[in-house]
Amino acid sequence: MIWLLFASPLWILGAQADSDTRLFGWGAAVLIDLLGSYLAHPIPGYRLNFEQLPFDAEHMLERYNLFIIIALGETILMTGASIAKAPTDLMTIFTGSCALLITISLWALAFGSIQKHAEAHAIVTINPVRISHYAMNIMTIMVACLIVLAVGNENVVHHPVGHAALSTGLMISLGPGVFLLMQGLFLKSMLNIKSKLHWFGGILTGLSGLLILILPPYFVIFIIGLVLACFAILDWHNRYKSME
Repeated sequence: MIWLLFASPLWILGAQADSDTRLFGWGAAVLIDLLGSYLAHPIPGYRLNFEQLPFDAEHMLERYNLFIIIALGETILMTGASIAKAPTDLMTIFTGSCALLITISLWALAFGSIQKHAEAHAIVTINPVRISHYAMNIMTIMVACLIVLAVGNENVVHHPVGHAALSTGLMISLGPGVFLLMQGLFLKSMLNIKSKLHWFGGILTGLSGLLILILPPYFVIFIIGLVLACFAILDWHNRYKSME
């Protein structure tokens, strides 16, 4: 409530302001809301102890997964809309397929080994609120990555050949790259699991976008899709191998 008292006036002032200044007020309100959520709304001189607090972490993790599924679905819908608006030729089919491959690979990575480890930890942890809160912060960034990826995919489908801006290459590479890095951060920070696959995969995928400086967009999105598909297959192989 205390944090809300600081953000609410900014929302109201933004609604009353003109279109040129409204975003400044609303942007500040969003910043306060996100910062409070990220820090678990701390109050000076008062610290909440979440250990042993009855809380259904498994249910919360399941709800967060729904947000990831929705964001993945929106990425697919945006790719489909881009394909529908582009000329019907082999290049459109190729780049659209590569974009879908990236999304499918991220889906496999999001619900692969990290899902198994998170669910197992949620059952035995003495601080279910902490893992739920940390997962929410990570999930927020992952959803933002998928939005960035969707915009990059659209640019490549519409302009697959010729020179492309570096921003396009970074959108289709940093989106999936940071997505993987956030998973690696969650595994290390919350579960104390060092996943070289997520760290190496995130860095390699993120840097792949620089290839757009020397290669056409259609070839760069193909490379990124191929790399992510390989990491997704490796992750699922490791998951089933550990279950044997």
